[in-house]
Amino acid sequence: MSFLLGVVTLVGPKNAVMFFVKKTKIRGSLMFFSGFAMIIVGWFMFTTVGFLLQVYGLFLLFRSFLRTVFSYMQTLPFIGPLVRNSQLIHKLVEYLADGGKNQNYQAS
Repeated sequence: MSFLLGVVTLVGPKNAVMFFVKKTKIRGSLMFFSGFAMIIVGWFMFTTVGFLLQVYGLFLLFRSFLRTVFSYMQTLPFIGPLVRNSQLIHKLVEYLADGGKNQNYQAS
């Protein structure tokens, strides 16, 4: 609930609704709100499954932001060189950010 209120407060109600109903974000929105509903119902194991659905929904909603986080991580003092020099991490970030749709990806 606080995440939703934070988004609405940060970008405004109209932009928040437009974010959640974008064609590219609808699957993540459905997962997030389904998890929210399961937590509200509160039956046995619904809270755990609901939490996992919310986490997956948030990942789907903000997957395009992954490259920005990765770029910032490269500037950090200790982990920056490790992240910068690892081809595996570069491939993993590209694969996750593209949603597995990158045809040029080859598992090594």
